[in-house]
Amino acid sequence: EKLPGNASHGVRLRNAGMVYETFKDRRPKEPRVEELQREAKRAKSELDRALQVPVPEDEELDSLPDVCPEIEQDAFEAIQGLWRSSKGECAIFTDQRTNRLTYEESLSDQDARLHGWLEPEDEQAGEGVLACWVAVLHLLDEDEMPWYGPSFGEEPEALGQIKVELLPGGSKMQTSIRIEDEDEDWQSPTFFSRRTEEEIQAAAAAAQLAAAGGAFVFGAQ
Repeated sequence: EKLPGNASHGVRLRNAGMVYETFKDRRPKEPRVEELQREAKRAKSELDRALQVPVPEDEELDSLPDVCPEIEQDAFEAIQGLWRSSKGECAIFTDQRTNRLTYEESLSDQDARLHGWLEPEDEQAGEGVLACWVAVLHLLDEDEMPWYGPSFGEEPEALGQIKVELLPGGSKMQTSIRIEDEDEDWQSPTFFSRRTEEEIQAAAAAAQLAAAGGAFVFGAQ
């Protein structure tokens, strides 16, 4: 790795050694009184500034977020991907237009899909989960654009809400739904596992083959 400038680590260290040899005999043998006094004054000044910084009260400490931004960013990235459960599949990704976290679930039997913008909701998180998001779900046609705002027409009717929770390890998650005008609380969760890259590639190859009207034969070259 290169440091700023054209010199490598080794060259710069060797140069530093040469400078040391050149000037080592010119260094004072003992610290000067004036330097010690300046250091003492600087240390006292730094201590005085530190004492002037207010210490948060207990209530202020309680109001601080429990999760640091780095952990939140890790969870934001970890939740994205293709997920599979015993009931079906879903995708979580970042919308290219708005950079918002998005939930989508294809309803192939209806040529439609469920869509929702996921927002962080730590207060809704269950015990032991890494992160939690909640989205309002809309039913969209398969090729229909999401509703980005009033300039895109009337907002689609909300079907309900979905809660997405990332589980420890980052390779599993769970979702719970709450149907509009029916459920007062979240329904029992559905557990998902992340689809592996091999599974995704195999599914893509099978889809291409089906679109071409071909059939896969085991052992074919």
